[in-house]
Parts: sequence; C-alpha cells; structure tokens
Amino acid sequence: NQVYAVSVTTDQSYTGDPSDDILYPVCYTNDGNGNDVVNITDNGTVAWGWTFYVDLNSNGSIDAGDIALTDTNADTDIDMGTMIQGAQVCVIAQSTIPAGTADATVETMAATGTSVGGTGVTAVGTATVTVTAPIVGIVTSATVPGNDPYPGVVITYRVDITNSGTGSATSVLITDAIPSNTTYVAASMNIETTGQTDASGDDDAYFDGSSVFFNVSSMAPGATTYVTYQVTVN
Repeated sequence: NQVYAVSVTTDQSYTGDPSDDILYPVCYTNDGNGNDVVNITDNGTVAWGWTFYVDLNSNGSIDAGDIALTDTNADTDIDMGTMIQGAQVCVIAQSTIPAGTADATVETMAATGTSVGGTGVTAVGTATVTVTAPIVGIVTSATVPGNDPYPGVVITYRVDITNSGTGSATSVLITDAIPSNTTYVAASMNIETTGQTDASGDDDAYFDGSSVFFNVSSMAPGATTYVTYQVTVN
C-alpha cells in the first residue's frame, strides 16, 4: 500500500515597513513511498494575499524563470505538480505589506502543503511578519511676547514632530497656513536651528504666499524634531 507523507523546512520571522516585499523561501518533500501531488494554500491572519513561485535554483530570490505555481490537477488549489518519492520542491511565498498598515501589525501566514493522495496529510511552514511603521505626531505652539498680540507684535510658531512608531518616517511634509489677520515674516522659517529660504526647491522649506511648508527628510523610530516660523499681527 502507498504511504503518504509530506515534510516542510523551517518557519521564518520577518520585519518590514509598509510597501516592503516579503519573500519566504520554503521547501516541501514527498516523504511517502510513491508519487504524490502536494497542494499549497496560504492561511494568513491579516490576509494580505501571497503568491507562490517555484524557486528553480533554491536561492530564496525570485529570478527569471521562477514562475508562479498553478493548479495542475484542476482541484482549484495551486500545487507543485507530481512529485516522485523523495522529491523536494522549493518555492518562494511573496507578499507586499499594504501601504498604510499600522505599526506592530503581525501577519502569521501558514503555507500549508497538503497531500492529494493521503487524507489529512499536511505540512505547514509559517512566515511571521511584524510591521515596523512610523507614527508621526505633531504639536503646534505659539510664543507671543507679553501674551498680548496687539498689532505689530511678532509671534513665533513652533511645530514639534515626533515619530513614536517602530519604523522610520521619510519625507515628512509639514504644512501650516498663515493665521488670519497676520502677515508672514520673510525668511523666518527654520528646521530646528537651520534657517530656510522662502523659495521652493533650494532647501527643505518654502512659503507659497499663504502657507509654510517644511520637508523633514527622515526620522528614525523615537526621533523628534521641530520647525519654526514667524508672523506679524496686522
């Protein structure tokens, strides 16, 4: 009588930022005593969607010639075709972390290989992905000399920016509209203590006539920074 058995290589853990690609290489072996077809299904806790590719050279990367698995036996599940006794087939499970995925989200994907010939014969490889995403917060404050905003007084606005997430934040754009009944003070923008020009394109800030714009190129997890600008009360 034919004996059906399937084994799988080790589980893996990953971290990634939103929009990162995750590649999970996993190999399945027909440990039975005859030919078998092994179906592959992915069962994820977050359901990002995974695509499985044949890893022809077993290098863990999707190269030219590594094609996506298909359903070769018309049973609605993708599979690795007929595997002879002792054969091992390596595949790569690929998924992209969706943009906007919250920090510390965990996707646990069970890549399950199921014997077509043997009822209930399965082997499961698990990819656990923890998302490292930025969480950017801002707090705006104003310094008014003498706490009396009479006409002609110069008010300094400060915007504090914090990344409290576990992922780096890049190209953080801070926009602040000039308050009504005030006039922007020319060349008063600063990123921390570095002065910025009012023109667009020559540094990391500009004034468009009604709002100020600051671009913070990168903020590591836990990083803080601040920007300032001034207005005169009309």
